[in-house]
Amino acid sequence: MKTSHASRSLALAVVLLLAAVGCTDDDTATSAAPPRHPVYSERPADQLVAAGKSTKAAGTARFISTFTWESPAGKLIDTTTGDQSFSRAVAHANRSVTVPEGFPAVIADLYGTRPGRKRHGYAVQGSDVFYRTLKGTWLRYPAGAPQEFAQATWGFNERAGSVTPYGGTLADTVFGSFPTAPPRALPDGTRRYTLHADGGVAEPLLPKGLTVRDSPEPAVAKSEPVKVPLTVDLDTDGRLTRASADLTPLLAERTAEADLTLRAELRFTHYGTATGPPVPRGDRTEDATRALTFLTGLKPGACATTDTGLDGLSLVRRADCAAGEHDLRVLGQIKVDKSTRERITAQDGDAIASRRCSALAANAAPRLRAEARPAGHHAVYGWSEWSTLMGGPDGGTNTIEGQYTCYFITSAPVDPDTVREV
Repeated sequence: MKTSHASRSLALAVVLLLAAVGCTDDDTATSAAPPRHPVYSERPADQLVAAGKSTKAAGTARFISTFTWESPAGKLIDTTTGDQSFSRAVAHANRSVTVPEGFPAVIADLYGTRPGRKRHGYAVQGSDVFYRTLKGTWLRYPAGAPQEFAQATWGFNERAGSVTPYGGTLADTVFGSFPTAPPRALPDGTRRYTLHADGGVAEPLLPKGLTVRDSPEPAVAKSEPVKVPLTVDLDTDGRLTRASADLTPLLAERTAEADLTLRAELRFTHYGTATGPPVPRGDRTEDATRALTFLTGLKPGACATTDTGLDGLSLVRRADCAAGEHDLRVLGQIKVDKSTRERITAQDGDAIASRRCSALAANAAPRLRAEARPAGHHAVYGWSEWSTLMGGPDGGTNTIEGQYTCYFITSAPVDPDTVREV
């Protein structure tokens, strides 16, 4: 009886041991946690911040950034294509801007002085931005330029981004936004976020000099904080593939009166593609702070070229009038300074300058008028600032002050298809 009992006990122990071993193997196979994803394992609010890290971890990428202004007069399209090396803080960018005839001046003036299509080539290295001139040399706009010079470039160096090497794209907004819900999985394996981005994060995407609807910061806004509809697509690795946003809610009332809308889009492709140095070896580079001068500093009769890469004419390059290679000839510098107790605005300053410029052009020498393109056509560049001094029994005194340059355009528009890509 004892032997039989011991045998049964031993057999039962063997069965239990085998069962335990089998159970442990099955539990390990079925209950092991999936590997942690660098983006999608984060809580939703942190996923786009993590997507920025995942995107830059790829090393390099190509990109297409587009801003589309639409009005009854047509579409103003600002498109930039290029590549970025996130690890080396280097970028190359080819920008094409198309301004239709009759587009509202409140926006068209921020993109230059002529309708039509223009192309520019830029490069970025760290905080420095380079512009490729039509002659093939490069103008370097250094970080830390004198304050007056930097202000005259209207944010040109912001092309050297703090989020990605090339700044001023939707990446600046995407990687600083915080979804409140998980993304939706799409059939192609990408994931899509639909959210409203903070207006304060999106506002720097607008052209410099454009007034926003209201302060986007909640602490000083007169109304509810501005929100911008934003859509973001990430690939299976959590890297940015496409983003789009409707920036129209940021626009001021004056812009809205012109029936304008603004949409932005960004695509990242070809991750891991090799990129070269910012400026090709052997190409000549000039310091823009030394090569350029203020348009307001040119005397009547002086000539200049506008091949600077800037959208405005605050800075130009002096040119020899006799050599024939110049874009403008200065007719005169106009200073506006008017005080009144009546209502006055910056637009009144523009009107005063325009009248004085017309008089200068009408009295210019016939040979200079014939030099203009088209003949006799003149232009004025500058702006005014308005201020008021309150007090006294009759109310306040309103003052308008401005500085303008009156000039003839002396060159034909550049064929954009002749501009080489960088």
